[in-house]
Amino acid sequence: GADPPPPAPAAEPAAPPTQPAAAPVAPEMPMSVPVVDEAVGPNEVLDNSIKRAIIAGNFEAAVDCCIRFGRLADALLLSATGGRDLFQKTQERYLELCKDQPFIQVTKRVVNRQLQSLVDETDPKAWKETLALLCTYATADEFASLCDSLATRLKDVGKDVKSAVLCYICAGNVDKTVQVWLEEQAKVTGSSTAKLQSLMEKICVLLVLDVCKQEVVPAIVGDKYSEYAEVLVSQGRLHLAMQYLVRANNSQSQSAAILRERIFNSDTRNYYSVPADQHPPFPFQYFDVGIAPAKPAAPQQPLSGGGAPQSSAQQQYNAVADAFGDAFGAPAPQQQQQQQPAFAQPQQPAYAQPQQQQQQQQ
Repeated sequence: GADPPPPAPAAEPAAPPTQPAAAPVAPEMPMSVPVVDEAVGPNEVLDNSIKRAIIAGNFEAAVDCCIRFGRLADALLLSATGGRDLFQKTQERYLELCKDQPFIQVTKRVVNRQLQSLVDETDPKAWKETLALLCTYATADEFASLCDSLATRLKDVGKDVKSAVLCYICAGNVDKTVQVWLEEQAKVTGSSTAKLQSLMEKICVLLVLDVCKQEVVPAIVGDKYSEYAEVLVSQGRLHLAMQYLVRANNSQSQSAAILRERIFNSDTRNYYSVPADQHPPFPFQYFDVGIAPAKPAAPQQPLSGGGAPQSSAQQQYNAVADAFGDAFGAPAPQQQQQQQPAFAQPQQPAYAQPQQQQQQQQ
């Protein structure tokens, strides 16, 4: 048979069709930077582009077109229609583009709820504007802490103590307010009683304010109440002093508790007229000191003079006399022996000797 024909050579794979090289794409302009220096007014081409994007429901493209050509107001208006996310994004782009304007920094912090950074970064000399912004935009939960931060910044950075006190009062911080008053009062010379009276007047007015009302006064106020009560006690005004001590006692002031107990026990009628559960507690801690051990009695010895032995009362050990001396106890046995009654050894009257001398001379 005939040989089979040789296999045909394998066809080489066809080369892929060549594609024309892509033209270089120009870098896209950032979305947040306008391509013009001034806003473009009415323009038919631009208006038609924005209108077509709105018809298609592509508000993001319409907003971007407005920002590119400086129409920031139109961009904000369209973004409000395009949804919350688009509006917040457009708002941030607008604030970033207008950051050089003085009021924009304040507006940005208010819009983004960055009031703490507003307090930390603004000029202390403009504290009134900052406090007004806090009163307007801060919530009730964050107002006190923000005012406290502003007061601390005024005191430490601005060195404005009076303004700091006002901000502390707005924050309802009684402790810090009284502390600043005490620091300023220490720099003033004068009578301590007069300065205490002036401080108490300020504290009484401070605690009347709704923002500063407290069921339990701070410890620093309780100590000043106690000090003022001591002055009243020295002037005989016990009832008024007790009123201050009752309020100071709630602050767990030790000095107030001691003075209150002293005033209560100064009149024994209080013990019977006031119910027992209303008596002021004893301000000190009880300690059981116990009783001193008895000293063993010495064996009885007969007296050389033939006198009677000492009684058991004389031989009993006296712990007080042993600790503090015989002046507080019974006299010592030796002293008792020396103390003889005046009639034990009667002496001859002084007039007897002249009569005996007359008989001898006779």
